[in-house]
Amino acid sequence: MTLRDFNQLSTLSKEEVIDLKGTVVTDRMEKGTQIVIYQVESFYVEVHYDMLTNSIRRCKGCVPTDQRNS
Repeated sequence: MTLRDFNQLSTLSKEEVIDLKGTVVTDRMEKGTQIVIYQVESFYVEVHYDMLTNSIRRCKGCVPTDQRNS
């Protein structure tokens, strides 16, 4: 799966991919939101979880820094 493929998925499909293929890299809390970075194959995914509603606010894939200039 490519980053472009991932970003075009529905939120539900993104959640499934993260559950099946994602590895937690790091997380942090920020104003009631848990931000978790996952590695999925050759890219990363940043997920913002709303801790009050127990839901995803934002989920977006991004390219690792070392691949941005290639």
